[in-house]
Amino acid sequence: MCFNKEEGCKWKGKLEDHCYHIETHCMYQEINCDKCYNMLQRQCMLDHVENECPRHEINCRYCNVSGLRQFIEGEHTKKCLKLPLPCPNKCEIGSVPREDTEAHRKECPLEMIQCDYGCLDYIPRQELEKHTEGNIKQHLALTKMKLDNVLKQINMLMTLVYQKQEHHTNHTVTRDSASIISAAKWTTSLEAMALVIQPGDQVCPVTMKITGYSNKVKESALWYSAPFYSHRRGYKMYLNVYPAGIDDGKGTHLSVYLSLMKGPYDDELKWPLPEEFNVKLLNQISDSEHRFARVMIGQKERHRITNTDTHKHMSVVITPKFVSNEDLHIVTPACHYLKDDCVFLQVICKKCN
Repeated sequence: MCFNKEEGCKWKGKLEDHCYHIETHCMYQEINCDKCYNMLQRQCMLDHVENECPRHEINCRYCNVSGLRQFIEGEHTKKCLKLPLPCPNKCEIGSVPREDTEAHRKECPLEMIQCDYGCLDYIPRQELEKHTEGNIKQHLALTKMKLDNVLKQINMLMTLVYQKQEHHTNHTVTRDSASIISAAKWTTSLEAMALVIQPGDQVCPVTMKITGYSNKVKESALWYSAPFYSHRRGYKMYLNVYPAGIDDGKGTHLSVYLSLMKGPYDDELKWPLPEEFNVKLLNQISDSEHRFARVMIGQKERHRITNTDTHKHMSVVITPKFVSNEDLHIVTPACHYLKDDCVFLQVICKKCN
């Protein structure tokens, strides 16, 4: 067996062949880079030479000058990026530093761009206004065509939404979260478009899917939902989620906050808003063992947001310790919260429904 078996090598052979294997074939044997003399496993050497070795010869990606990586990626690149180059469109500005070329092209008056209305014409940026004014009828026709397509798509989606709602209404006693999760998996562009145009269609109970959970934990990222309403023509709010935790739950728990927003129906509603909301972490393989957190909204936090408020939303704290990392990773034949690197949360307004 190979001396590097603990590193992972699975070679087996005669003892007299072992030296030859180590010197020429074993991918786990440490060898010297013949350029910078660093010691690495043989399997890592090719990547080291091509991407890391400071003494490997490479070409500058801007001007094709050759040299050692430590020189090209250091001193040479700094000078190369500062080198003035003529505008690729030969505009009146003359020349710009190489590092600013792309930013300049986004403003250059002679850069060829496509018409904002989607026609196939490309015109210099400085002539865009003239082009727009000279093709009003064509642009109106294109805009109408796009609007008609959007309305058709929204109507198709709304038909599906109402069918889902009717299905859930007919099964209120045995409400199955699996069907809710299925509905939440709609990730088409049509759904996203409808949520922007008709935000009032999202009302409690609202189920939301958080994907790429492990990356959000590593990056300590804040995730927040699209706005939704407590009920039809109700209070507007959204959910904040800290997968890596915050405050007392930082690093140990999933933290969840609910934020109240200024809504279009505030003049019709009763204030302060109802005191009780629930947030539910859904079990993805069974309609049981869901995790709940009850929100008791403080008197100061549940009053109406006015136009004079500096911020047009306010947080209603549930708890930084909504669910622990250990509980979140529980996996049993009947329970799985974090599945396929995603979780499902549901917000329920108990007093408004």
